[in-house]
Amino acid sequence: MKRKKLLILLILLTYSLFAVKKPDQITFITEDKRIFPVLMNSGSQVLSKDGGLFVDISHLISKEIKVPIKITRYPLNRALVILKAGKADGFLTLSYKPEREESVVYPKINDKVNEKLRIYYSQYCFYARLDSKVFWDKKSKNLINNHKPIGAQLGYSVNHTVKMLGYDIEEVNEVRENFIKLLNQRIDVLVAHENTGDGYVYKYPSLFKKILPPVSKKAYYIVFSHQFYYKYPQLCQQIWEISSSLVQTDQYQSAKKNYLKSANIELFP
Repeated sequence: MKRKKLLILLILLTYSLFAVKKPDQITFITEDKRIFPVLMNSGSQVLSKDGGLFVDISHLISKEIKVPIKITRYPLNRALVILKAGKADGFLTLSYKPEREESVVYPKINDKVNEKLRIYYSQYCFYARLDSKVFWDKKSKNLINNHKPIGAQLGYSVNHTVKMLGYDIEEVNEVRENFIKLLNQRIDVLVAHENTGDGYVYKYPSLFKKILPPVSKKAYYIVFSHQFYYKYPQLCQQIWEISSSLVQTDQYQSAKKNYLKSANIELFP
C-alpha cells in the first residue's frame, strides 16, 4: 500500500510538472570530499557510475522533471559563497542553520523548515554483537544489559550526547578499532554514524546488530540559491516533493544497500 501511494504521488507530480516553468539545465553543487555512501570519491570529479547516492538521486530527479542536472564540487564554505552570488542553482545536501539562509532557500511551511521534505537523516546509532542481550528500553530510555563504557570515535560531536545520556565512553581513532573491541567483548556497545556502522552490519551480519532508535539525528535538505528560487519557485517545490518521495522507494533503498555491501570494510585487513 505504501509503495502504491508513493507511485501515485510521483505520477501526479510528474503530470503537474508540465505546467511548471523550467530552465534548460540545473547546476547543483556537492562537497568535494568523500562522504560514504552519498559521495564515493573526493575531489572535483563526479563519477557518472556508482558515484554515490547523491549522484543517483540527481539522475532520478532529472528523469522526473525532464531537465538535465549538472553537478559540480566545492568545499562547503566556497559553495555557499557561489550560491549566494547566484552562480549555481542548488546544493546537495545541507543541514539547517539560520545563518545559511543568507545564501540558500530551504523548504518551509508556516515559516519553519519543513522536515518532511528532507532528503535524509544523518543518524548516529548504537551497535552491539549479534549474540548480545543489550537492547534499548523505550520506557526507561536506557540501554539494558550494557555493563561497560561505550566505544566512540575521538572528537565526534555525538560523544557529548552519549555522555549526557549518562554513559561513560572509551574513544579510539577509527571506528574499525571499536568493532574489533566489540567482537573481543572489551566493550558491549559502540556508537557510530549509521553510514559506517551499517556497513559493518551488512558485511558481517552474523556478528553485529544495530540498536534503534538512533542516538541522534539531523535532517538534510536540497537547498536552492535565492536567485534560482525567485525565478523557479514551483519547480523548487516540485523537486523537494519528488526527492523526499524518491528516497523512500525500493529503488533508492536497494541502491543504498548495494553501496553498503560493496564497502571496502575489513575487520582484519
